[in-house]
Amino acid sequence: MLSSIVLIAALMLSEAPAAPFARLAAPEIAGPGRPILLDAGESEGDELQWWVQDSQGASVEVHPIPDRKLALLLAPKPGTYQVFLTAIKKAPAAKHEAVRTITVGEATVPPPSSPPVGEPKAALAAPSYLFPGTAMVLDGRCSKGLLKWSVVGPRTDIVVTSPKDAPADSLAILFNPPSGRYTVKLTSKGVKEKAGPVVIHENVVVVNVTSKAPLVPVEAKSPLPLTNGLIHVTLVIDLNNVPPEYANLVSGEKIKPAQGLLAFSYWVRDFSAADFAHWNFKLFLDGFTDDASGRIWPKVSLPALILQNHDGQVLSCEPAPTTPDAVVAKVKVLRGL
Repeated sequence: MLSSIVLIAALMLSEAPAAPFARLAAPEIAGPGRPILLDAGESEGDELQWWVQDSQGASVEVHPIPDRKLALLLAPKPGTYQVFLTAIKKAPAAKHEAVRTITVGEATVPPPSSPPVGEPKAALAAPSYLFPGTAMVLDGRCSKGLLKWSVVGPRTDIVVTSPKDAPADSLAILFNPPSGRYTVKLTSKGVKEKAGPVVIHENVVVVNVTSKAPLVPVEAKSPLPLTNGLIHVTLVIDLNNVPPEYANLVSGEKIKPAQGLLAFSYWVRDFSAADFAHWNFKLFLDGFTDDASGRIWPKVSLPALILQNHDGQVLSCEPAPTTPDAVVAKVKVLRGL
């Protein structure tokens, strides 16, 4: 009898809905005029509500970032601010609150910044598509070095902030972006050991803001055309993170014997290199619709294999095979062999 009661109690506990939980991360001290990031990423609930007031009890505008559990205080003046975060559960009704005090100090002249020692890394995560009015969150928190943002598009007034436990200026937000095409570049600076030259790493992404739902990528149904002239074969891979099964493709030694017979070049391009954007391959890796031909290029993950004709026209972009023989077989298809 006792065991049955214990079992029923355990089942009731396992089926009980999770209680709301509010957890707020924010700096205790901040400088004036700079946006302050309010992070509720570890909170749980059906809805999060923000409330901020100054030392006089007056309400201060806060800017929530939808679907991110983040909010921003934009250009706060010197003073003390109370930040309240409420996590709300609708069924059954319950709520939990967290409070944080932030002191914004008087303006000071910062010391001149210098690039940090070490290899820089511009790691940039951003959406490919957004609906107009949706906040565009540009995430560079996995980067290393002294960071700088630039945006080319219908609107460029991004807000840059420094998340806790991440590089300075590694998060940027563009509020209410109008429709259009946005090219975002994140540049990271560093210097080599022993006060060597400045080293730069860049990453570029394209974000499309449109009221039309993005097309679902589908493979092109038309077969690859037979190709005369030199064929260009490019392996795109992050040389900082090479899966073991791709070692033969990176070296290229087992591909060279076939190059003379089939007349094709073979290149390995480092996705993380500063000059990768020069090759204009990222558009095909990210996926897009060719308005001229109507062809839909699906998004491709790394490592990727790109085939081009002698004029540089991209014929295919797809996940790379793991064997040199499979790479050669793709060239043979283009040759009609």
